[in-house]
Amino acid sequence: MEFEVGPVEMQFTVALTREGKTNAGVKVWVIEASASGTITGQRTHQVKNHAASERTGRSARTNWCPS
Repeated sequence: MEFEVGPVEMQFTVALTREGKTNAGVKVWVIEASASGTITGQRTHQVKNHAASERTGRSARTNWCPS
């Protein structure tokens, strides 16, 4: 079975996440005081790629063989 090669489009999404945490506290006998904080940041990038086949001399074909 033969198929013609057509245009190919690939799309990837990459997410980068950064997180930081801090804790601080003081405890004297039965009295306790504490504080905490969190900071979070995320960036998302999208990459898209287009590719097309070239025909040189003979037609560009892909042979598919089932396994």
